[in-house]
Amino acid sequence: MLRAFSRPGALLGRASTLKTTTTTPWFKQTNALQTLLAPAKSLARPGAAAALRPAAWRAPLVARAVPVRCLSAVVPDEKKPAAAAAPPAPFDPNKTMGMLETVGGVQRDRSSAQLFASSFLGGAMLSWGSILMMVVAGGAPSLAADPGLQSLLRGMVFPLGLSLIVLSKSELVTANFLTQYLPKPSPDALRVLSVSFAANLAGSLAMVGLASSACLFTPGAAALLVKAASGKAALAPSVAFLKGVGANWLVNLAVFQAASSPTAPGKIAALWLPIMTFITLNLEHSVANMFLLPMASALGAEFTVADMAANIGVVAAGNAAGAVLLVGMLQKFSLFGEQK
Repeated sequence: MLRAFSRPGALLGRASTLKTTTTTPWFKQTNALQTLLAPAKSLARPGAAAALRPAAWRAPLVARAVPVRCLSAVVPDEKKPAAAAAPPAPFDPNKTMGMLETVGGVQRDRSSAQLFASSFLGGAMLSWGSILMMVVAGGAPSLAADPGLQSLLRGMVFPLGLSLIVLSKSELVTANFLTQYLPKPSPDALRVLSVSFAANLAGSLAMVGLASSACLFTPGAAALLVKAASGKAALAPSVAFLKGVGANWLVNLAVFQAASSPTAPGKIAALWLPIMTFITLNLEHSVANMFLLPMASALGAEFTVADMAANIGVVAAGNAAGAVLLVGMLQKFSLFGEQK
């Protein structure tokens, strides 16, 4: 740098350059000063001193515009609030009763083959609840000394069967007693009931064969079932009838409550307590007995086919009375009066 200034005319050239610079506008003076100091800044970089030459100082000063980039602020898109979910419809028992009446009309439109298939599945599904009930309660021998707690345990697990039926839209003749009473009388109602009864019995007997072949009953469960079924077969007809009335009153209340819920968990929760109640109280259900009595007979119970038929027939009559009188007539009248 000193040699560059010691050469003749270097200082004069620098002075004239500076003189020229002082006449430039203020917004260009900054760029000129940066150009003037550029060689000095370059010395700070490694190897820059060797590359410095005197001619670099005599280079004309050129004002360079420094580009300025404007970074536009990025404004995120405002999130639109999610649409509020529609509130659940309030419970309306009148509407539920109307829905069950519609179900009865739909059942009458189905073919006998379709009704048989649906009712066959209904009898088989209810049998799964009976199997689970006996296996669980019979597998807890410590509860033998506490029959009340044992009955409660059976009641807590048996509703599995009706849950399977409701969620799969299968058929039980005990529920069809109600749905066929609600619409206007029709010969198709008798067809629906007779086909449902026969198919429920067929599905229950098929499950007897399956449970026997698969050895589903443990010794404790088999002993409990034989004892319970023997008590059922020995019931007086009047007692069996009244127990059938109470059982199907609760069963149809369970079906009524389940129909009022639009969700699967709601249906299961709504039907569980009424079904648990009728099992805990040892009431009588004809379709459940279609499995329990033949299964107990296969396991060694000492009663005849006539005893089984008499029990199922009387209990079915009580089931029909409970569904029609207490839900189809009395419950319907309490909701609609004489308008419906």
